[in-house]
Formats: sequence, structure tokens, C-alpha cells
Amino acid sequence: MADCLAHYQKQSAQIPTLINLASDGLQAGGMLVQMLPRTAEETYEVEQNQDAGIDDDLWTRLSVLTRTVKAEELTTLDANEILYRLYHEENVVAPDPVALSFGCTCSREKCEMAIEQIGEAEVLDIIDEQGGNFEMDCGFCGEMYKFNKDDVTTIFSE
Repeated sequence: MADCLAHYQKQSAQIPTLINLASDGLQAGGMLVQMLPRTAEETYEVEQNQDAGIDDDLWTRLSVLTRTVKAEELTTLDANEILYRLYHEENVVAPDPVALSFGCTCSREKCEMAIEQIGEAEVLDIIDEQGGNFEMDCGFCGEMYKFNKDDVTTIFSE
């Protein structure tokens, strides 16, 4: 899975990415390392042949270090411990941790916007085929949104 995600980043986002994932059956852990683009100031200094403090070997060095992390470390160690073990000789700046929380952003209004993209005639045909309702479900949270002919007429009258 990690290789697939890294390939996606390389092909789609065109960002060099390393992803390590591990699971011991009870818990999972992982890390993602990406090479961020240079700032405008760094790019300008490089173009002007000035010393921008660019470390041309950084990505190679981080790649080698990142590949040494063990699955057991990813599932048992604190993130700061992993960062220290791998990169203690580097200048690491980590953001403050943020607690994970469920945050689906689906809504009836977003479904209505999708229905507008499909088109009134096609949605009405689907409603007829499905016995009077058009249903949309969120693949993230599972919420089900139902629309009938009156709902569709209202959407396209606004």
C-alpha cells in the first residue's frame, strides 16, 4: 500500500515521497516524508548563483535514513522518538501534534450541487427507474441522502 501511495504522489502530485507503513495486528503506524518545493527566495538565489543554503544531498540522505525505520518502531515508538532516532543530525522542525477527529464534510447541499451537474432530465429519469427516489450516499461516513421529483424540481428552480 505504501508503494502505491508513493507512486500516486510521484505521478499525480509530482512530489518525491517516501511512505512507510506497519501493523502488528493490534495497532498501525506510519510515516510520510516529502520533499517540499523551494521557496521563491531559494529559487531566486539559486538562479542568481548565490549561496541559498540549499543542501543538494538532503533528499538522498533523508531517503536512506527513512528506509532504515523498522516496522516494530512504527508501531511501538512515539513519533518524536522516531524523528530523533532517524534525523537527530538534521535540522528537524515538526508542527505541533493535532488530535485526530472525525470530520466528514458531506451535506445535502453538496449532493444538490452534484445533482445539478448530472442534469434535471437525467435525474428525473433515474427517479422514475428507481421507483420515485434518487439516493446518494457518502463513501466516508455512510450518510444517505434521498431526493424525490419535488426535491429535484426545487433544485433546478432556484
